[in-house]
Amino acid sequence: MNLTQELLQDIATPFNTSIDFNDSSVLNYKPYSERPETYIVPVVFLFIFISGVFGNISVIYIVIEEKLIQSPSYLYILNLSFGDLIVILGTVPFVCTIYTFESWPYGKFVCKASEFISDVSIAVSVFTLSTMSFDRYKAAFSTVVRTAYQRKSFNILRSPTGLSIVFIWMLAIVFAIPAAYNSFLYEINVGANKSIVVCYPFPPEYGDWYPKTIVLSKFMLFYIIPLIIIACCYISIALHLINKSKHASTGNAQFQRSSQRNFSRAKIVLSFVFIFMICFFPNHMFMIWFYFHPNSHQLYNDFWHTWRIVAFVLSFLNSCLNPITLYVTSDHFKHLCNVHIFHPLCKTRITRNETENSNIELSTQQIVHNVSAVNVTVI
Repeated sequence: MNLTQELLQDIATPFNTSIDFNDSSVLNYKPYSERPETYIVPVVFLFIFISGVFGNISVIYIVIEEKLIQSPSYLYILNLSFGDLIVILGTVPFVCTIYTFESWPYGKFVCKASEFISDVSIAVSVFTLSTMSFDRYKAAFSTVVRTAYQRKSFNILRSPTGLSIVFIWMLAIVFAIPAAYNSFLYEINVGANKSIVVCYPFPPEYGDWYPKTIVLSKFMLFYIIPLIIIACCYISIALHLINKSKHASTGNAQFQRSSQRNFSRAKIVLSFVFIFMICFFPNHMFMIWFYFHPNSHQLYNDFWHTWRIVAFVLSFLNSCLNPITLYVTSDHFKHLCNVHIFHPLCKTRITRNETENSNIELSTQQIVHNVSAVNVTVI
């Protein structure tokens, strides 16, 4: 779901620019104070913001601190975390207010910037996942080349992985330019002497074709085509490993270690892909239905309203799930996370408790000493 379509979809059809609120075919405007999502969604986004910032900063810190950027896999993971952190810091605070303020309060610049950041982040995520899958494919077929490359002195900007990441960001920025350029503040009358302002990415003067083109293009470029590429990569990897295992001796330790390493890294990437697929599928389905079904505004009911809100939340929830997924699927990262993040936190808490206990013990001893002194004086 585009960041700024929430309000407009509640009060108008997707294609009408002249809205007649006396027409029963148009969705009726409902004050925010009467909507349950006004109170529920901001709480959910508060969780997304806190957990997303903590999780992605932790990943960035660990990868840099442990100098894991020499590993292509971790360099891509670092890129994912940067993209997720940008969308959390740059859009989530404004998303919360969509369900709090009836009018867009931040002006034209923030409207354009928020749409731009949202599209850049999604593009960076899906292109990074596709590149990681292709990287796993190359590693499965050419491990010798990868080993030789790892022995050389490492320069991020000169490495194939670094160049791929630069290209990913350039491509993401290009695809996000239409959102930044075309987003505008749309003033809508919702009743007598009452109007609201929304940030909307589809200028009405472009006609019906423009939102349809953007929605379908995003569905293909940011979902279907990347998933096809990812599926082809991992099907090829599976077939290659099956064929290789038939010709390898049972006690071939090198083959077993290589297979285990490839499986472990592939599991991490596939977990990222699965989370992305689940989080963005409802969003794409709603957008296609809403903008392509000729009677979507008439069929819009409580079911579709709930679907829209859940899809909207899931598309941002993805940004805070990647660090959790990495912690669960990677034993190596789990160990590093425990060493750098959780153990120091626990140690600080234990130290604080020990200090408090020591202070209590000293206070108790002082009281006993004072009582003893009083008793001696009395005697």
